[in-house]
Amino acid sequence: MHHSTDLKRMETHCDYAFVHPSINRDLFAAGTTAHAILERVAQLKPETDEEVTEIAEAVVEHLITEGRAFDGIPEPPLPVNAVMEGKAIALKYMMYNGLPSGEPEVGMAVDADLNPVEYLSPEALYGCIHDNIEFGVDDDGEMEYDVVVSTDYKSAWPTDAGELETMQRKGQALTLYARYKDKVQCLRMRVVNLRTGMSYEKDIFLDEMGVEMLEGWWRELKMVCRKADKLVADPGKAQPRPGIACVGCPLAAGECEEAWVVAMGGADQVDRYIAAQAVVDQSKPVIRTMMKNKTVTSGAGFKERARKVLKDDAIDLIVEQWCKGDLPWNPPTDQGELRALLLAANLGVTQVRNLAKVMFPGRELASDREAFIDSVTFGTTVAEFGVWK
Repeated sequence: MHHSTDLKRMETHCDYAFVHPSINRDLFAAGTTAHAILERVAQLKPETDEEVTEIAEAVVEHLITEGRAFDGIPEPPLPVNAVMEGKAIALKYMMYNGLPSGEPEVGMAVDADLNPVEYLSPEALYGCIHDNIEFGVDDDGEMEYDVVVSTDYKSAWPTDAGELETMQRKGQALTLYARYKDKVQCLRMRVVNLRTGMSYEKDIFLDEMGVEMLEGWWRELKMVCRKADKLVADPGKAQPRPGIACVGCPLAAGECEEAWVVAMGGADQVDRYIAAQAVVDQSKPVIRTMMKNKTVTSGAGFKERARKVLKDDAIDLIVEQWCKGDLPWNPPTDQGELRALLLAANLGVTQVRNLAKVMFPGRELASDREAFIDSVTFGTTVAEFGVWK
């Protein structure tokens, strides 16, 4: 069975990336964690924020101590820093967008004749996992129709509406069509950028035009699967395509020699720049993991840097100062509403400095401004990753 994630490597990167999947699963740890938390929340349906946090922490502990299993194959524990990043991504997304419902992590597959078969069945030609499946009823102002919604969570920053046109989403739509074509009149393909909270949708109505489009996608997918069969049979034919295909490719971290060759001295300056950037981007999480318990004064790694951070009671102190009534204008006096607003804004020191400029404008209030900032922050050191001289 050809899996959607495997074929995506061929589509997004190159044939070499398809036949040589990265052995470094740590590069995907943040996204894996966010997906796992959303899956567990959808399963358990918590009713309070405390329960959501407890679920997230249980998932985190499992991933950093035992690891996960993909398609029944156990994988080693994931790095703590990446898992914590994934936890933050999931919790922030749910804070602003609500908790996931529906059925999470639904595996689907089709055979060579586009008949639905069990996921991982020996008869399957193509298979995928839908991050979430929901059913509903919509109307267009004239009539109601049944719809099945497939949501695909993405943790990559650049995720946009273009994801709806990938072979991965077309293949997922085909598995929905094979399984539910007699039960619904519309397939709704949804892609969610977990980092920005943006959601993108495409409705495929199962009328004559929609079915014709799906049949065209099926012909395309079968051609891709035939190509994949040939590459699996003869991996030597899979050639790397260094350049723009290296962007986001995990092999660029060191498993693809060709990417490094181009990055270090490719003939085309643009390809050299792109390959070099990809090598840096994909190598960074690997080196971060290697150096996580070390500090350096020079070279690549973590260096202790002085920094101000907000005090635990910073929000309360800001609200108190804001509502004193002795600022250059008449601020709102409802402390509860203001506190809720500031909490939701997820303030950092930079935002507090900008706020202080509004509260204490002009040079004549500069000393008051700095005193206020000092009152809600404290100095500390953090291990900042980078290249140091």
